[in-house]
Amino acid sequence: MIPAILFSTAIVFYILFILIGVFSYFRRLSFSLTESFSYAAILVLSVFSLSIHLIFWLNIPRFYIIIDFIFIGYASYLVYMNRRTLGESFLEIINFCSQNLAYSLFFAVYFFYLLLRGFLIPPTTYDSTTYHLARIMMMQSEGHLFLDNFASYRQDFLNIGYDALYFLFLRYNLPLSLTIFNFLAYIVIITGLYALVKNLYDDNRLSKSLAIIGSSLPLFYYQSFSTKNDLILAALTIMVLLSAYNYLVSEKLTHLYVLITACCYGILAKLSFVLFIMPFIILFIILLIKSGHFGKRKIRKILSLNFGAMISLIIPLGILFFQGVNFYHNYQIYGHLSGPANYFPMLAWIDGARGGVLNLFRYLVHFINFPAEIIGNNLTMLHDRVLGDQKLVGMAFTFSTMPYRLENTFLANDCSAWYGPLGFLIIFALFYSAIRDNGFIKIVAISGLVYAVLISVYISYSPFTGRYFAPTISCGLVCLAQFFRRTMGAKPRAGWWLVFLSIIISMASIGLLTIFNNNRQHLRNYSEIIRKSGYFNYATYRKELLINYYSLYYDDGFLENYVEKIPTGAKVLVVTGTSAPVFPLFILRPDLAITVTGVYNKEFQETLKIGTEKFDLSKKNDFDLAASRFDSVLMIQTAEISSYLKGEEWKSFSFRAIGNVRQ
Repeated sequence: MIPAILFSTAIVFYILFILIGVFSYFRRLSFSLTESFSYAAILVLSVFSLSIHLIFWLNIPRFYIIIDFIFIGYASYLVYMNRRTLGESFLEIINFCSQNLAYSLFFAVYFFYLLLRGFLIPPTTYDSTTYHLARIMMMQSEGHLFLDNFASYRQDFLNIGYDALYFLFLRYNLPLSLTIFNFLAYIVIITGLYALVKNLYDDNRLSKSLAIIGSSLPLFYYQSFSTKNDLILAALTIMVLLSAYNYLVSEKLTHLYVLITACCYGILAKLSFVLFIMPFIILFIILLIKSGHFGKRKIRKILSLNFGAMISLIIPLGILFFQGVNFYHNYQIYGHLSGPANYFPMLAWIDGARGGVLNLFRYLVHFINFPAEIIGNNLTMLHDRVLGDQKLVGMAFTFSTMPYRLENTFLANDCSAWYGPLGFLIIFALFYSAIRDNGFIKIVAISGLVYAVLISVYISYSPFTGRYFAPTISCGLVCLAQFFRRTMGAKPRAGWWLVFLSIIISMASIGLLTIFNNNRQHLRNYSEIIRKSGYFNYATYRKELLINYYSLYYDDGFLENYVEKIPTGAKVLVVTGTSAPVFPLFILRPDLAITVTGVYNKEFQETLKIGTEKFDLSKKNDFDLAASRFDSVLMIQTAEISSYLKGEEWKSFSFRAIGNVRQ
C-alpha cells in the first residue's frame, strides 16, 4: 500500500507545484487570490492536456518524463522569481482565515474529506471503467492517439480531451488519486464564483454565500471525487464568465487570453460546450461593441502583441488543432466529423423539436427536485397517463425497455445526481435575469438558457442528463447573486433572510450528501482490506482493494481467476461489447499485453487489427486464427452482444476463459 500512496502523493504534489508556479505569475499581475488560483488551475489543466495529446500524437508517450522536467523547471523559475509575491499571498490567506475563521475551517475540513475520499478509493463509475479511463489504458497499450482496436465507439471517436489528464497517474498504473483533477475543478467553481460575485458587487458576504451554495449542489459534490468530464465544464463556464467580465471592465489582455483558452479547452473537454460558447461569444461581442471596447485602437492593441504573448497563443491554438485532428480522424474513418453515423441517431435529435419541447418540461421537473423517497413515482405515472402512447417521445432508445422516472433521489451518484433543493431557485434566477436585467448579467442568463434549450433538443431525454446542464447552472449561480442583490435592494431584511435560508439549505444538503451516500460502506470495506493485506503488503493490498471494488461489475470469482491464472507477461485478447468495464483488467494486471476488441455485428462494424491483418470475429475461422496469436482469450459477455453469441457455432470457439458482466 505504501509505495502506491507515496507515488500518487508525489504526482499530486508535482501537479500542485506547477499550479503554484502559475499562480505566482498571476499574483504578480495584481490579480486577487481567488482569481489567480482559478486562472492558474484552468491553464495548468489545459497545458497538461495539450502536452499529453502531443506525445500520443507523436507516438512517444514513454518520453513524457522529458515534459515533466520542463514543467518542473519552468515552475521552479516562476516560484523563485515570484517568491516575495508568494510570501505576501500566504500572509493574505492567513489574514483572510483569521477574519473568517468558521468559514475557513468549514471549507478546510470539507475539502480535506473530499480529497481524502477521492485519494483512497479507486474510481468505479460505469462510464469511467468502460471508456473514460479504459481508453487511456488502451492508448498506452497501443502507444498512439487513435486506437486500432476497441470494443466501443466511444473509446475511439470521442476526443480524449479532459480524460488525457489521467495519463499522469495511469502511466504508472496508479488507480488512486485520479480524482484530483475534478477536485481542482470543484475548487475553481467555488473560488471563481467567489471572485466573480466579489468583482460584480464588491460584497464579501454575498460572495461567501454564493460559494457555499455552489459547493452544495449534489452533482458538483458527487463529481468532485469522480473521474467524469462534466464538472470541468462548470468550472470552465465560471472561468469564461469571470475572465469576460474582467476584460470588459479592465481591457487587460491577460483576461482575454484566459477567456480564449477556457473556451478552447471546454470544446476539447466536451464538444457540447460549443452550444454554450456560441451564444455567449456572440452576445459578448455585441456587448463589447456597444460599450466601445471594439474600436480600431483596441483591435490594434490586440494585434500588436509582443513575442512572448504570441508564443503563449500556442496553448489555445494547439488545443483547437487537436480538436481538428479528432474531426479529421473521424471523417477519415467514419465519414462524419462527429463519429459513426449509426451512433448519434440513437442518442441525439430524437423526435426533433417535438421531443425537445417535451424534454424541456421533463428537465424542469427534475430541477424542481421532487424526491422519490417522499412522493414515490407519482409524477412519472402522471407523465405516462397524460402522454399515453406518446410518453417515449424524445427519450433515448434504451428507455423503451428500461424503467425511467422524473423524480430525483437522495441517494444519487455522479451520473444520476441533479442540483438539489436550490436547483429550481437557480433556474428561476436565470429566467428573472434574462427578462429584468441588462448588460453582462443579461447575456449570462440568455446564454445559459439557450444552452439548456439546445441540450434539451439535441440530447435525448434521460434521468442521467442532469450533468449536461452544468454550464446552465453555473450561469444560474451568477444570476442568483444578482437576484439576491435585487431583493436586498428592494427589501433588505427579506433579502438577507432569503440568503440566510439558502445557506441553511446548502449546509444541510452538504451534511446529508456526506452522511447518506455509500461513504460508510466504502470506508468499512477499505479498513477491512487494509487489515487483510497485513497493512504493509502492497501486492496483497492492491489485489484485495481492486478486486473488492471492481467485483461489482463481474460474476463472482472472475477477477480472482483473471489475476491468479493468466501467466505473467501474457498476450491477452479481450472480446466483449460496448458496455464492458475493461479498465479493471488493465489495472489488476499491468504486466499483461491486453488487446480489447468487439464482435462484428450490425451495431459494431469493426474488425480486429493485428499488424496489417484484419479478422472478423463473427466468423469462426477468423476467430480461431486471431486467437492463435494470443496466449489467452477472454470472452466478457454482456447483455448487449449476448444475442449474437447464441448460435451453435460459438460452442466450438476456442475460448480459454469466459466471464459475464453483471447487469
